Amino acid sequence: MNKSSISSLVAGAALAATMTMSASVAQAGWSANVGFVTDYRFRGVSQNDESIALQGGFDYAWDNGFYVGVWASSIDFQDAGAGGDNSSLEVDLYGGYGGDIGDTGISYDVGLLRYIYPNQTNAASDYDTTEIYGSLSYSYFTASLAHSSSLDFLAADDGTYVNLAADYEFDNGIGIGASVGSWSIDEKPGQASLDYDDWKVYVAKSFGGFDFELSYVDTDISGGCGNSVAPFQCDGTAILAVSKSFE
Repeated sequence: MNKSSISSLVAGAALAATMTMSASVAQAGWSANVGFVTDYRFRGVSQNDESIALQGGFDYAWDNGFYVGVWASSIDFQDAGAGGDNSSLEVDLYGGYGGDIGDTGISYDVGLLRYIYPNQTNAASDYDTTEIYGSLSYSYFTASLAHSSSLDFLAADDGTYVNLAADYEFDNGIGIGASVGSWSIDEKPGQASLDYDDWKVYVAKSFGGFDFELSYVDTDISGGCGNSVAPFQCDGTAILAVSKSFE
């Protein structure tokens, strides 16, 4: 993640945007995914200098609800703030447990996620971060929470990210959705606030064995982006994602 700036909150691996892991590994056994995005935005902030990112991962789920997985993406932190960094890869390791709460129609997911940047070169900042996450889903709605107790790259003690999302799929297979998230950071004394909100709307469709998603992402980070305060781009942008899953 980016350091000493709001973008660092989201930059780098930094806490994958409230992923509902169990949803991606709903069936027992192995699964995999591979694809690309025209801009890898993490909680509203670009992780790859507004360029194409290649992504993919593997998951394994058991019938009892437990799962583990690994996911990776190309990134570009080289132009992020003073000193920059040659980080070009983010690797996320995670494991958790998901299931249903009786006959209520509510499902849950809890787990632990580790963000790793294996080739980071800026000794002044350690982007590697561990996050605890959890979510509750009902019908079209999902509420998620992620918490990290150590945000060294932000010179902050801890941070909590809350996300509310809704999605719907029509009979013709077209899906639509929207989400809004909010970062709350426990900054060190004298440090400027790093809190901000982000949001996303999207339309999705599967065709020819591939999944397509067109989204619009934005944040309310004040003072603009792409400068010394917020080195990574965080202004509103349209993003195309193309992926393929294997089971």
